[in-house]
Amino acid sequence: MSLDVMILWFNAILWLVTLLGYVKYRSVNSLGFIVLALYTLISIVAIDTFQSIYSIGYFERNIKLFPFIYLFVMIMLIAFPLLRINEDRIFAVQLPNVRFLNLFCIAIIIFSLYSYIPILEQLPKGMIMLLSDSSYALDMYQDTTSANMDAKAFSGNVDLLGVFSTISKAISPLFFFIYLSIPKKKWPIILGLFVSMLADPLSGISSASRVLIVLPLSVAVFFFYFYKKFLNQRVRKIIWKIGIAFISIILSLFVIISIGRSDGDSERMNFQLERYFSESFIVFNNYCLDAGGIREGQRTFPLVCKILGNKVYSPMELRLKYSYMKVDSSRFSTFVGDFVLDFGPIVSFILFVFLSFILSNCLVLKNGCLKFYQLVVIYTIVRVILGFFQFTFSGVGGNVSLLFLILLTVYFRYLDLSNRKYFITVGRF
Repeated sequence: MSLDVMILWFNAILWLVTLLGYVKYRSVNSLGFIVLALYTLISIVAIDTFQSIYSIGYFERNIKLFPFIYLFVMIMLIAFPLLRINEDRIFAVQLPNVRFLNLFCIAIIIFSLYSYIPILEQLPKGMIMLLSDSSYALDMYQDTTSANMDAKAFSGNVDLLGVFSTISKAISPLFFFIYLSIPKKKWPIILGLFVSMLADPLSGISSASRVLIVLPLSVAVFFFYFYKKFLNQRVRKIIWKIGIAFISIILSLFVIISIGRSDGDSERMNFQLERYFSESFIVFNNYCLDAGGIREGQRTFPLVCKILGNKVYSPMELRLKYSYMKVDSSRFSTFVGDFVLDFGPIVSFILFVFLSFILSNCLVLKNGCLKFYQLVVIYTIVRVILGFFQFTFSGVGGNVSLLFLILLTVYFRYLDLSNRKYFITVGRF
């Protein structure tokens, strides 16, 4: 066994021991468990990915110990606010009044439908071509990637409908499950929120983008896993049945897309799936702590760069500007990697310590009741933590969604003085 593989095994054991230690003090039926289980699985799969014959040329044979320790600490800093929550001691959740929820959910549905215009134009043809010839996925992906790489932010008039549509899609899973827990639910709103949740996965299918398929489904599954105790048994059973059916269909299309993007080579497809899932750990180890420079926040916070008066680049321009660095955005390096490549390891560590402290403070529970703004914080952390491939709030669209979630948190923590709130308790129904 080479030293490289030994270090990869050490990393996997580190995550496994952490997972087992967490289970000793918390239930497996908790959000923290599936977060740690996800990263433990990634660390294990990374071993096989690194040793695959197809990995030659993808990764440097120079695995080091410290980058894995640094990555572990950074992920745990962001995950800590979730891990410290004892879900067995949460007995109620406080939600905004139903009138607000109804109006807000209707707005989410309306704005999400705007994103269906291009989807409905591309999806039927894409589905037919995928099912008849999986190699079409490679052409779709290349065309979409080429267009996205050349797209410039702030290059013309702001598409406000597009902005609100992006935000609506980002928060639809949060409000979908919250709405399911209130009394006197309106089924048209439930159906509309469900359709809103499907917008990004369907867009991913129509453009052969696996990220757009995986992320929204993962966010919905993880948040449901946390929030399910506030749903009655009948609703939970319906969600399980419908969810499994839709996820099975979408994942089948995901596999077809993967086959097409691998040019029909099944062994290469298996490696590509493994690499998609676990390469971020190896890429981070290879390059991120010594990348030869920083991107000055251009990938993680382009909206802030614009506000500060700095130029914001298209993805292609960004790669050319920082071409002297050892790795670019074409490789996954986890959300931690995106921050380190943008700000350097020291500044990123200080930022993560600060964020961990702030987020932990936000999630202090009183009298076993979880406030609505705390649900928003938990949902935001889940989206960040699920960036095992990249920072999920990167780019202008991601920044806008993150800003909205922050404003939502601030409003309901400090400014919402309404007394007409609903309290949903465990086992209420």
